[in-house]
Amino acid sequence: MTYRTSSLVSNICVHATSHAKQPIAIVFPHAVNLQSAVRAAVAAAAAAVSPASGNGSPLPDPASDVHLLCSSPAVQDLLLNDLQALAKKTGLKGIEVVQGVVLTPDEWTAESGLLTAAQKVQRKAIENAFNDQILVRLCILYPFPIRG
Repeated sequence: MTYRTSSLVSNICVHATSHAKQPIAIVFPHAVNLQSAVRAAVAAAAAAVSPASGNGSPLPDPASDVHLLCSSPAVQDLLLNDLQALAKKTGLKGIEVVQGVVLTPDEWTAESGLLTAAQKVQRKAIENAFNDQILVRLCILYPFPIRG
């Protein structure tokens, strides 16, 4: 429940596997709050970056559509940092802290089979629906062969 309290999260499924030391999070973001966070990060980066420095992937335009935001590695890092700060603040142990995120731009609904009629997360359906993205994220975090 801790991660769901993030203002950037509309819905979340924490996925753990025996192949990884820590879990990852599959997140349907709160689009408006995510755009605001990207806007703030862009402003902070503009104020802090000198012409000689560079710091990884650039953040996209905050007004970008949620599909573009979700596909941006810099936005994924922004959301991951938010979740990790929340985990630290609430006292989660190292093994409980998410190490990666998969951002999904499409809303989770009962009609899509990702939520129950009572709006609870269908964990297995989400893991199946986003299996390819989960495997990619795990391969980035743990560069060794992973079997689903």
